[in-house]
Amino acid sequence: MAIIGGGYIGVELAEGYNKSNHEVILFHKKETLLDRHIEPEIDDKITNLLEDKGIQVKTGTIVKSFEDGADDTLIVKTADEAFEVDMVVICTGLLPQADLLQGKVDQLTNGAIVVNDYMETSNPDIFAAGDAASVKHNGLQTDVYMPLASQAVRQGALAGINVLDKRLRSIGTQSTTGMLIFGRTLACSGVTLAMALDAGINATKVAYKGSYRPDFMPNAHKIEIELVYDRNSRKVLGVQLWSKHDVSQAADTISALMHYHGTIDELSFIDMLFSPNFDQPFNYLNLVGQLAVKKENGYLRT
Repeated sequence: MAIIGGGYIGVELAEGYNKSNHEVILFHKKETLLDRHIEPEIDDKITNLLEDKGIQVKTGTIVKSFEDGADDTLIVKTADEAFEVDMVVICTGLLPQADLLQGKVDQLTNGAIVVNDYMETSNPDIFAAGDAASVKHNGLQTDVYMPLASQAVRQGALAGINVLDKRLRSIGTQSTTGMLIFGRTLACSGVTLAMALDAGINATKVAYKGSYRPDFMPNAHKIEIELVYDRNSRKVLGVQLWSKHDVSQAADTISALMHYHGTIDELSFIDMLFSPNFDQPFNYLNLVGQLAVKKENGYLRT
């Protein structure tokens, strides 16, 4: 199986075909998988995990063409290699299908329909939602195209509520996502460091590694966290978590914190329950916040 595109769908398909005893080649044109969502350190772990399972990962590789092969196979050609496969799956991302409104409403450069907080377009008689519409990214403070199922559901509900009477405003998004891959959880919210720097934010990050609960407890799985924040305002801008433990709800916690403009100082001591069954006396989110505070106060080597 050849899979073209190393985003969430491509990586999940690679796992699925691998588990059903298929040989898998995953092509991705960028140098890192999931490049819009995670830091390079976590990307390396995902790439290594896929390769350990026998999946060929071809990053920095562009597929140039397909040709018919022998016995109903296909030849997948890159700039300097050719691969004979039984099937090709293309999952290279989404584009908004909004040609119907071309030139009639405001759109982003990729064609996504720009909507306000009520899902109303620049034409007050037209509403838009989901994969055809823009969304306000709270971290970047701009309209972006972000075709996520969770966001589409919320926008669709808002459009239905507001179409006759504008009653409920969108509160934007932190782009919170997650994936289970070979028994590991990847959970993300907010922006990566590269995205923050590209937006002109004076951002940096810290990395936490440790057990999610005391080591004397069984299955005290290791957890790794990358935390991105604004050095000027000290606001949390993004987080990525990676562990055998289910850390998905931790990304939701950070999403809520970011929505209310939470800082690394608040994250350091925000009230979290403690039980050896669930976490350390300081929750791992407290601990990564404390690392960021130490870095800003000059107590952490960078």
